[in-house]
Amino acid sequence: FVMVQIPEPTPTDSDARQAGYNTIAAIGRERIRRAAQKIKQDFATKTLTEQHSFDLGFKSFRLDTSNFKIWEEDIARIENIQKQLDAHVNVVREGRKDEDLLYEIMLKNKCPLTNSIEKISFAGFDCYRIETSMNKTEEQHKILVCLTKKVTSELLEAIEEQEKISHNIFMLDHAFAHDPVLYTNFSYRIKSKAEREKRTIIFTAI
Repeated sequence: FVMVQIPEPTPTDSDARQAGYNTIAAIGRERIRRAAQKIKQDFATKTLTEQHSFDLGFKSFRLDTSNFKIWEEDIARIENIQKQLDAHVNVVREGRKDEDLLYEIMLKNKCPLTNSIEKISFAGFDCYRIETSMNKTEEQHKILVCLTKKVTSELLEAIEEQEKISHNIFMLDHAFAHDPVLYTNFSYRIKSKAEREKRTIIFTAI
């Protein structure tokens, strides 16, 4: 299930505030934790089969600005345009973690935040493979996200050679800054692979 709560402050003199819960949302998260703990205790003496096992974890998100810098179109002065260009060499905002970028990419590709995320390794680099459909009767289109700050030819070859290459591949644009030829060659090889296999494979540098 999905629970949406406004971070409404708890009254300053309330028991909740004294206990460290500064917002109604914080109380909601604690209730879910306690409910999960109660379920664990209730089933502690029972043997669960694989069919009856369940996940008691949950994800909590806060609304925030985009993790990517936004281009300001209304610029009157030439020097401000240059500042914009310099700032967008790396479009990721400072202080943002890979997990933050990953979930924003999911949202922009209309992936439910509850979808499966698999952490995999290519040539020693961590990548993430995401299911784009929760309907098990549908073909599972996959998104591959690689957020390394500097790609290598070995990494790109490993991604290209995966047996079931993902339908959408996302990598950071500035990860190719040290060698733009890698970007050009990888884009061409992915396009050629899609044509050979007669299916859609989209590579996007963000």
